[in-house]
Amino acid sequence: MPNIAHANGAALYAACHIRRLIAGVVLTNLLVIAAVAFTLYRSLNSLQNHADAAAAQNLAAILLILFFPGASYLLTRIWLRQMNAMKKLAQEEERFHTVADYTYDWEYWEGNSHEMLYMSPSCERVTGYAPDEFITTPDLLTRITHPDDKLPMKNHRHDASNKEPGRADFRIIRRDGEIRWIAHCCQPVFGSDGSYRGQRVSNRDVTDHHLFETEINRLAQAVEQNPTGMLITDLQGRLIYTNQAYTQITGHAFVEAYGKTQRELISTDIGDDEFNEIRKRLEAGKQWNGTVQNRHKDGALYWEFISASPIYDDEGNISSFLFLRTDITARKRNEEELRRYKDHLEDEVQQRTADLVLARNAAEAANQAKSVFLANMSHELRTPLNAILGFSGIMRKDPRTPEYQRQNLDIINRSGGHLLTLINDVLEMAKIEAGRVQLENAPFDLGGMVREVTDMMNLRACEKGLRLLIDQSSCFPRYISGDEARLRQVLINLVGNAIKFTHEGGVTIRLGTKSNRISHLIIEVEDSGPGIAAEDQQRIFEPFVQLAERGDNKGTGLGLTITRQFVQLMGGNLSLVSTPGIGTLFHVELPLTEVTKADIAKPKAEKGDVVGLAPGQTEYRILIVEDQVENQLLLVKLLESVGFKVKAADNGEQGVALFQSWRPHFIWMDRQMPVMDGLKAMQIIRALPGGREVKIAAVTASAFKEQRAELLNAGMDDFVRKPYRFNEIYECLSKQLGVKYIYKDIPGTETINVPKLTRESLSILPKALRQELKNALESLESERIALVIEQVASYDTKLQKALARIVENFDYPAIIKVLDTN
Repeated sequence: MPNIAHANGAALYAACHIRRLIAGVVLTNLLVIAAVAFTLYRSLNSLQNHADAAAAQNLAAILLILFFPGASYLLTRIWLRQMNAMKKLAQEEERFHTVADYTYDWEYWEGNSHEMLYMSPSCERVTGYAPDEFITTPDLLTRITHPDDKLPMKNHRHDASNKEPGRADFRIIRRDGEIRWIAHCCQPVFGSDGSYRGQRVSNRDVTDHHLFETEINRLAQAVEQNPTGMLITDLQGRLIYTNQAYTQITGHAFVEAYGKTQRELISTDIGDDEFNEIRKRLEAGKQWNGTVQNRHKDGALYWEFISASPIYDDEGNISSFLFLRTDITARKRNEEELRRYKDHLEDEVQQRTADLVLARNAAEAANQAKSVFLANMSHELRTPLNAILGFSGIMRKDPRTPEYQRQNLDIINRSGGHLLTLINDVLEMAKIEAGRVQLENAPFDLGGMVREVTDMMNLRACEKGLRLLIDQSSCFPRYISGDEARLRQVLINLVGNAIKFTHEGGVTIRLGTKSNRISHLIIEVEDSGPGIAAEDQQRIFEPFVQLAERGDNKGTGLGLTITRQFVQLMGGNLSLVSTPGIGTLFHVELPLTEVTKADIAKPKAEKGDVVGLAPGQTEYRILIVEDQVENQLLLVKLLESVGFKVKAADNGEQGVALFQSWRPHFIWMDRQMPVMDGLKAMQIIRALPGGREVKIAAVTASAFKEQRAELLNAGMDDFVRKPYRFNEIYECLSKQLGVKYIYKDIPGTETINVPKLTRESLSILPKALRQELKNALESLESERIALVIEQVASYDTKLQKALARIVENFDYPAIIKVLDTN
């Protein structure tokens, strides 16, 4: 029984073991089947979706597993090979990035659709943009290309049809705005199957090279275009270089001179000793200068001054020789001529000596030439300007002139006045430099002058929203003696500049005195403008200098120059203190001479416009001697319009003839005329019968006031400068002949009846007209203001005249203040 039980137990154990084996085999087969099914599914899916080689390999693996018992071993081997291949691929990729990412040049790979497939990190150093920015923004490269280079680079694109490398230079604009030059090289890229994969591009920053080339080209141009002949030889005397001036001097081009010896290149007529001396000095590293005679290609002899020197290489060794040549034939000819005259002809020597004396005198009189230039320029500029201002004034006075034309004439007059101011500035500066300025010293009302200037300047300040403040000390004098016109100009220039260049805050004028050895008048003008940099504080006083950063550059740039010159001429000093961003203070000190009110001459009462001659007078004959047709016609119209008998002559000779035949009472004589000038004609007339009795007044466009005394001393009775005011002409005739006139408006009778401007006086005007008047005044447009005030005359002529008087004094705020109360 035990044996049976043992046998049964063994059989049972064996059966169980067999069952386990069968179950394991079944389970293994199931797992294999599952794996095969999954692999088959992936292979079919890959074949369906991609139909590539990898799907075919998976299918082959399935078949191997199903039909070949050793397939698992084979697959393991294949898997190991793939792992090795992947490792090598990773190593190759690492090598690629090591080479591509660390290249100094900016490299990238552009796909066949112009997309960026790779961008080297060097792009950030060159462009300022990171690689990712180029990858994610395909048009970034086009955007940073310089606008002038966009089209050439667009046309430069390579594709599969352009297999040779393409090269181009273009500019980019870096992220920081800097412009850099790029040397661009691109070539197509093809896959192992020969398909086009885009292009590989290498960009190199060559900005320094471009700058160097520019400098080299500039240097080459300077050498090639230099008027001094240049010749370079090597140490053996062989020709290396000549410029254009060498060819012009010698007649030999580089090719023609190439085969010549160094001796021939220096001079065809040089002696052995002199040539050996030149070689010896050059080889010793010394410079040689000398004058030699040479023969031109056409056979003519000429003289040259040659300066020869060695050229050194980077190691300090002499590498070549430089010869600078100047043709001095003309100078030699002159020297030889002087020597020949000196040696052989005493008379010629004396003549030459006289010529040299004349030349010396001409050099010493160069400053006088400036005065002559000024006189001519003043005549040429003021003469036509006199006609412009004169005829526009005549048309303005004509009652038949329509109102819109009067406005145009006002514009012409203002523009002409502005042009005259500019001309006067330039001529004034030139007169100062020529030493022709003469100061006038007379008592005047300083307080009144300061008030007039500040009232005028306050309007400009109000236009810009600035405050104009006056800080006057109690000891500031009211009446002084000096040059009122030039002191007024100094104050106008300083305050005008302060307002001009100040945009916020205000301008302060400080007035006072200082006593040390002598009394001084102190004037300070301080603004809250942009200030002046320390390096510009002296330069700003130079003629025609304008600081662009100060904003407004309208003008001649002479204001401060003339101001300082005037202050110095008056024995004073002008200085400035300025802090950029805070403001500027100009400080003027002038010698002070006080006077009393009794010393001030009372101003003459202004008369109205002359409309005719008073009755009961002689029929005056007036002769005009003037070569400029326009100015001649202007004087004729002025005089005939009020009743004078007038004749005109074109030059001094005709003027003398007309004087003899017509016997005028008065002659207007221009100074500069063809055929015979005014002074000569005046002298001849004075010598003729009746010439001493006739009154002659000079009409001149001279820039020099001091010529008045010169003309009066020469025999003229009076002097009027162009451009003149009409009343100057009439007053001169009245002064010399006692002529009496009828005036259009006589001050005194009119001012008595001018009403005071009050709220009640303006209330008679319609509300719309009052508002229009206020708007016109606030606009500061003189033409617009004049039109509105003319409309007032239809309601009250006296009120219209009162408003006109206030507007003439530019007291706009007074009218606006009264209007605001209505």
